[in-house]
Amino acid sequence: MYTVNPRKELYYLQLLLNNVKVAILFTDLKIVNNHLCETFKESTIRRKLIENDSMYNETMQEATQFQMPSALWKLFAMILLFGEPINTRTLWNENFVAMSENFIKKEIPNNYLQTNAVLLEITQILKQHHKSLNNFDLLLLPSTIDNFNELPRLLINELNIPVTSEDLAKIEMLNEDQKLVFDVVMKYIEKNQSATIFVDGPAGTI
Repeated sequence: MYTVNPRKELYYLQLLLNNVKVAILFTDLKIVNNHLCETFKESTIRRKLIENDSMYNETMQEATQFQMPSALWKLFAMILLFGEPINTRTLWNENFVAMSENFIKKEIPNNYLQTNAVLLEITQILKQHHKSLNNFDLLLLPSTIDNFNELPRLLINELNIPVTSEDLAKIEMLNEDQKLVFDVVMKYIEKNQSATIFVDGPAGTI
C-alpha cells in the first residue's frame, strides 16, 4: 500500500480504487448515479467516501459571532494546516467577508487589495508552520502572493492602529496654522483623492 498527499488528485483516485469494485476504466470511477464527475475528488465526495467541509464552515461561522477578524485569520489557517478541508476555495468564499471586516472599516477598496490584505495575514501564520499559500488551493484566487507589494505590510500595520478618543480630542488643540493644514489633508482623505502636500514651518519642513 502506497500513501499519497491527501490534497492531491491521486489520493482520491486511491480511495476510489480501494472502494469501487465494478470499475473497468478510470472513467468508470468518475461516474456516480449516471453523473460523470469532472474529478476523482468530486466522485469521492458524491460517493460519501470522505466527509464534507460543513464542520469547518460551521466552526468559522460560529467564530464570526464572537471573534475579531484577526482570530478568524488564525482559525482559517489552522483549518488549512490541520483540518484537511476538501474545498478550500469554497471555505474561503463563504468566510471572506467576515475575515476582511476590519479592512472594510479601514476603507480599503473592495477588490484585490482586500483579498491581498487577508491573504497576507493568513500567510504570516502559515509561515510559522513552514507552509505557504502554494501548499493549498488558494493560489488561483484573483490576487496572489506576487501582488502583495501593492499593499505593503507597513500600510496594513498603520491602518490597524486604533484611533482613540484622546487622539480625536487633540484636534481641538490645534492652532490656526495647524488646523489649516489638518483641514486640507482631511479634504483629500475624505474625497479619496491623491495629493502631494508640502508643509513649511519655523520648526522645520515636514
